[in-house]
Amino acid sequence: MYEVLVEKANDGICIIQDGIIKYANPKVFEIGGYEKDEIIGKHFIQFIAPEEKEKVLQLYEKRTRGEKVEDIYETILIGKDGRRIFVQITVAIIDYEEHPAELVIIRDITEKKEMEKSLNRVRKNIVFWRKIAQMEYFLLLVINQYMPILPSSRFWVRNLSMI
Repeated sequence: MYEVLVEKANDGICIIQDGIIKYANPKVFEIGGYEKDEIIGKHFIQFIAPEEKEKVLQLYEKRTRGEKVEDIYETILIGKDGRRIFVQITVAIIDYEEHPAELVIIRDITEKKEMEKSLNRVRKNIVFWRKIAQMEYFLLLVINQYMPILPSSRFWVRNLSMI
C-alpha cells in the first residue's frame, strides 16, 4: 500500500543516504526530466543550482550531525535541459536499510514563483500609474488656482480625486 502511495504521489519523493540518492519515485524524474539511471546512485548536490549549493549542503550536513535545522525550505534545482526548477523541500530523518537517511519530498513551485513575479510586476505598475494620476490631479489643482477650469478639467479633477 505504501509503495503505491509513494509511486503515485504528486510530489517527488526520494531517499538520500550519505549524500547519495538511493531511491526516487517517478515524479522526481518528471520534475527534472532525468532518467532513473541519471539520478539513482548520484550525489544529490549535483542537481542543485550553483548559487544554492552551499546553503543546501550546510542544511544537509547539520541535519546529519543531529543539529536542529528547518525541515521545510525552498531551493532551486537544475533540470536535465538546464532549466531552473523552483522547489519546496520537506525533509525527515528515517532509517533506511538499517542506516540513517533523509526522506525528501520535492514539490515543484516554479509556476507559483512565476505567478508571484508577475503579480509583483503588476503591483509595481499599479503604484507607478497611481503616482502619475496623483501628479496629474495635483497639477490640475495648481492650474485651477491660476486659470479658469475648463469643462474637461472639471471631469478630471472630480475623477482623479478618487485615487
